[in-house]
Amino acid sequence: MKIGILTFHRAHNYGAILQAYALQEMLRSKGHCVEFIDYRNPYLLSVYNWFSWKRFITKNVMKAIKELNLIFKRKRRFNNFQRFIQSKLYVSNQSYNLTSYDIIIIGSDQVWNTKLTHGFDSMYWGNWKHYNTVVASYAASMEDHISPEKKIEMSKLLKNFDFISVREESIKEQLKLLTEKKH
Repeated sequence: MKIGILTFHRAHNYGAILQAYALQEMLRSKGHCVEFIDYRNPYLLSVYNWFSWKRFITKNVMKAIKELNLIFKRKRRFNNFQRFIQSKLYVSNQSYNLTSYDIIIIGSDQVWNTKLTHGFDSMYWGNWKHYNTVVASYAASMEDHISPEKKIEMSKLLKNFDFISVREESIKEQLKLLTEKKH
């Protein structure tokens, strides 16, 4: 089976990278052809840059000097994450052709956190034409408090999923009210 994974696979964050790698390896060990759909939420692109002028713009001179001392450490950390991603993760060589997969797994991680993604990211909510592709969430997570307005939107978006799995019990309880599907 050809499986596409939509998650934060390029995040320079140990938890995000390790969960992505673990899911990939578990699915591969079951004999599946697995790759990460190379989608990156535009709002998350700048979060993991190794250099940002914003870190130096401060009225506190000592803070700016401290940032200057950290610049080489940040660059080395950035390069190490890049090497791991390039050598260990199977990433699609096309931007994202969603019709070429038998199943698309969305998650794990904070893929449904509207604060991180600046709203309901249509890719992470499966809000695209599915054709014959099965869409499943896997240990998806989000912010704890869900406003009534967000619940209305979520009840529509959850219809995009054939299977739903979430990480936290509290989210599971909230979703029970929004969909007939088992979580």
